[in-house]
Amino acid sequence: MAFGLPSLSPTAWITVESLTQQVLWLILFAILAPILGPRPYGVFSIVMVFVGFSEFILIEGSVEALVTVDKLDYLHTTTANLASCGIALTFALVISAFAPVIGLLFHDEEIKRIIWTLAPLPVLSSLSSTPIAIMRRSLKY
Repeated sequence: MAFGLPSLSPTAWITVESLTQQVLWLILFAILAPILGPRPYGVFSIVMVFVGFSEFILIEGSVEALVTVDKLDYLHTTTANLASCGIALTFALVISAFAPVIGLLFHDEEIKRIIWTLAPLPVLSSLSSTPIAIMRRSLKY
């Protein structure tokens, strides 16, 4: 007997996805807060805001562009994938270059190292935009 996913509407699947992401982030931060302490936790949260914002813009922009194309072909997906990876890489390099300035603004030397460590995350996340768009087009949430 094959395992099948329940037949839910696309809206329900997106709602479940969003709720799951929010709950997982809440659990992650609830675990990290007591381990790190207030100041390192705050610094980590500040950097994650930058990373999360850039990931959201990159992924959603690419996904929406691919979902709205009438006839999606290999060239569209390849171009979108390369463009989103290129923009993410550019963002990672720019934010890494400005990391010392951001460290001075926040009066914290550690934030610079955290930015350098987490800067590649948008590049890795941008690789998921094309598969997400293909799944949304076929309504497989």
